[in-house]
Amino acid sequence: MPTLTTIFMLSQQASSQAPIVDHLRSSLLTEASARQEARTVANGKFPLSTGAWYMTDKYAKQASGIELFANGTRVCAAGASCGYRLDEKLVPCLGVHFGRGTVTELGAGVGRYQQAVLSLGRVSAYTAYDGMPDIQTLTSGRVGWADLSVVQGTRILRSDHALSLEVAEHIPPQYETNYLDNLDLANRRGLVLSWSRWGAKQSGHGHVNPKTPEQVKALLKQRGYRFDTNATRVLRKCASVSYLRTGILAFTRDLARP
Repeated sequence: MPTLTTIFMLSQQASSQAPIVDHLRSSLLTEASARQEARTVANGKFPLSTGAWYMTDKYAKQASGIELFANGTRVCAAGASCGYRLDEKLVPCLGVHFGRGTVTELGAGVGRYQQAVLSLGRVSAYTAYDGMPDIQTLTSGRVGWADLSVVQGTRILRSDHALSLEVAEHIPPQYETNYLDNLDLANRRGLVLSWSRWGAKQSGHGHVNPKTPEQVKALLKQRGYRFDTNATRVLRKCASVSYLRTGILAFTRDLARP
């Protein structure tokens, strides 16, 4: 059986990605199954080798809003938390920031920000992706599947704005460039993200690639983004969750860059 690294390389080289994508998703499900058999899954929600989260059935049963069916399918009810957190006070400010534009969210979980922002009636469209292998079934298609450790090309819909909260620190360092490439693919005008500075020893939540805000700014400056001081100040003031109050960052894209 090919290793995940081999599959990642093939997915970037193949002219037709569909068979490779299916193989990658199958490999991640196999990895999740092996981790559960080895009992190395902590509380039941654990990161895979790509940085994406996976839930055991036991965890899913305890998560508010998830229904498990006899065929093994898990479905998260629209509007339910399903094990994911939402900063409700931040949502209206995100709506103002995005205006009447379109949004693509990377690492959206079960789509709580997607649903909350759409409910404001401001943005014209909002597309969400996550790397959990069964995310499309879990969310009844609200959130699409995209492994952010692999450059997705046209599989990611480009919008005016990109959003990616508490995702980057989970992406293994060797796939960091691919993740940043996906952020570029996801937006035309700018992005909002948070990238935790706390590593695994401090957080215990799969933080394999922490970065300070200054490091994040430097990375994105190289890619043609300008740090938006005013927008960052406003979003941090709106946030009620501690790591967003200190970690959310807003950037405007140089429109001359591809």
